[in-house]
Amino acid sequence: MEGVAEVVVVGVPSDRFGEVPRAWVVPAPNAHLNPAHLQAYVAERVSAFKQLRGGVEVVHSLPKNSLGKVLRRQLRDSYVSLKSTM
Repeated sequence: MEGVAEVVVVGVPSDRFGEVPRAWVVPAPNAHLNPAHLQAYVAERVSAFKQLRGGVEVVHSLPKNSLGKVLRRQLRDSYVSLKSTM
C-alpha cells in the first residue's frame, strides 16, 4: 500500500477468539495513515480469519534487534500490558 514503509502483524490475545492478528504500521516519510482505512483495506483483500480484528496501530518505528529483526514478542507484551491496565 502506498504510504507504508514497514508493517508487522502479530497475534494478540482475544477473549472472544483466543488470538487475533494486530498490525503495527510505520508510515513512509510525509505520509499520513488512518488506522481505520488500513483495516478496511486489508479486510477487502483477505479471508475473515485473517482480518485485523486486533486493530491497527500507526507507530514511528518498530523495535528491532541488532540484526534488524522485528521484536514481535516485545510488541505483543506491550499490547497485553496496555490492555490489562484498561
